[in-house]
Amino acid sequence: MLTLEEAKNYLRVDYADDDTLITGLIATAQKLCMDVARMDDADQFAASGENAHTAMLYTVAYLYEHQFYQETLVVAHAVVEVAFVAQVHRFV
Repeated sequence: MLTLEEAKNYLRVDYADDDTLITGLIATAQKLCMDVARMDDADQFAASGENAHTAMLYTVAYLYEHQFYQETLVVAHAVVEVAFVAQVHRFV
């Protein structure tokens, strides 16, 4: 759904040092976004198209930017929910 290269481009990361971290953040972002969307099926989530893709980019960026400052996953979850809802309403 979201590739490492897409995430690195969005984050403006041009080195390989954080590849493992970013790959993990992509998986976390997908899980968080799927939870917010109340979806259990990754294929169904991927079929959501640009909304799902954008929500994952926002989430990866948030998690990457705050990797050393996160207090709880609840904060990230709230950001994802706001980003996803904003995207859904933008396309409705």
